[in-house]
Amino acid sequence: METSFYFTVNDYPLTELDSYRPECEKKILCKDKKNCGKSLDCQKHVWHSELFVSDNLTGLRDVEVSSAGSRVIKLSGHSPLVVGSSRTFRVIVETECCYDGVELSVRDVAGNEKKCVAGINPNVANKCIFNSCLIPIVMFLLCIV
Repeated sequence: METSFYFTVNDYPLTELDSYRPECEKKILCKDKKNCGKSLDCQKHVWHSELFVSDNLTGLRDVEVSSAGSRVIKLSGHSPLVVGSSRTFRVIVETECCYDGVELSVRDVAGNEKKCVAGINPNVANKCIFNSCLIPIVMFLLCIV
């Protein structure tokens, strides 16, 4: 097994050489998102999205999910992420049906950061969690009877 290291040697801080944030090239919501409205227990069901990220100057440092209810299930392009790589990475994210969006935090080697969002309101739960939306209905019915 061979290991490679890439170094940039100069007299300038990286922030002077690279002041541009990474790129979110494409965001795709997969078709399984349509199945989310069919269940009251949104935490047991998931949908998927694909985001394509890159940085052409100093290269990527890390890619993290920064929204609740989501996790990266696959990173392709050159997995694992090689710090400093300027390749485009395809990030596949799995998100609970409680959420209508996902947010990634993408940083480059110089420390520039970009938030990439697929969908809407990535940090706000909008569905019934543990059937909590049924409680007000039951309480209302008890008051009527």
